[in-house]
Amino acid sequence: MPGYRAHLSAGLIMWLAIWYLTVALLYQPTWLDLSCGLLLSLIGSIFPDIDIRSKMQRLFYLASILIIPVALLSQAWQFFFCFAAFAFLVAIIRHRTITHQSWFLVLMPGFFSLYLGYFNQNSFNHIISFYLFFVAGALSHVFLDKSITKIKRITKRPRRY
Repeated sequence: MPGYRAHLSAGLIMWLAIWYLTVALLYQPTWLDLSCGLLLSLIGSIFPDIDIRSKMQRLFYLASILIIPVALLSQAWQFFFCFAAFAFLVAIIRHRTITHQSWFLVLMPGFFSLYLGYFNQNSFNHIISFYLFFVAGALSHVFLDKSITKIKRITKRPRRY
């Protein structure tokens, strides 16, 4: 399968596509919105590999060192339990099971976006565009993995002469 650099490149391409769609359909984003979108698209492009030793898993555990104490100190119990449940899920799942399923990559951030949108209704357009950036990056990962797998199968078939 392609390495993380190829996935990040695909995430960059998806960021450009979603940037164009966001400007055309939703609103005129600021540079801060586009920067956050780029970050989310790049994270989304390597997110499916969170279930193996990878750049994404290392990034996730480093972020956990900051997120868990902040959630505990601010008494954000719902966020803490959701994050802890997700961290537990990441620790027990096998590679290419749930994190490489398109429905999971669409629904998981969708529920999170709806949750954020419920409490921040004034920022709903921003939340939707951030959701699109992340999902596009994540789906580009799955697309690249499946395409490379098909190409390998085609090229490995024995030739009959």
